[in-house]
Amino acid sequence: ILSEQGYTSIFSIGSEKQFENRDAFFESHSIEVHDINWYKKNGFIPKDYQVFWGFEDVKLYEIAKKELEVLGSGEAPFCYQFLTVDTHFPYGFKCSSCTDDEFDHQMMNVLSCADRQLSDFLRWVQTQVWYENTTVVILGDHCYLSAPKNNFIEELSVLPPEQVEESRHFLNIIINPSGNLKNVPEAVQKNRQFSSFDIMPTILEAMGNTLSEDGIALGRSLYRNVPTLVEEYGRNTVETETMRRTVQYEKLK
Repeated sequence: ILSEQGYTSIFSIGSEKQFENRDAFFESHSIEVHDINWYKKNGFIPKDYQVFWGFEDVKLYEIAKKELEVLGSGEAPFCYQFLTVDTHFPYGFKCSSCTDDEFDHQMMNVLSCADRQLSDFLRWVQTQVWYENTTVVILGDHCYLSAPKNNFIEELSVLPPEQVEESRHFLNIIINPSGNLKNVPEAVQKNRQFSSFDIMPTILEAMGNTLSEDGIALGRSLYRNVPTLVEEYGRNTVETETMRRTVQYEKLK
């Protein structure tokens, strides 16, 4: 959709793009992938550098700034995505910028450090000339995993253990959406019941695209006053139906 509109689209990661066939997925959708090998080849990262499963987020944020400066100085609209991973299960990666040990659990210190890095990056973005015409999306890919010996979420939560899982969801924040969405009622935009299906049409509208329908495929734009599949049928039904075996889909392998 974006390539048809002349967008330059880049997906940036500190690991190898072949993991979980990400390269096949993104490149088949007209998105250029910059991974650890691309950055080593182009002089962003030393050829012998390796930590965690690639390079850490503190370096990725600085690279993102450099690439965004180039994209922001061009004429073409751009969609720049990058994936941070320092907060990954089980204990996170404590980088050189994580100088404070505020908490007893390493993961909490890594999360605190990640918050500071993200905050600093957002402040930088807001100083750029292209910011006023750019939508920023902060999105989690899934909830933090837990294990019997590493369930600090339950340990620190003020909720009863049986309510902790139900209260959790992945992070989703949209900053500076398109001007024609400024008047969408807050009740439509917030506290909705939705799934990852609904993210794509929501982001597209936030970027200024006008959808001909209320959504795309199974997703519904959260800027529209129409129910998502979860709101219409309930979470259990949606999960049950999407996990069913589909013979037609399996034939596509």
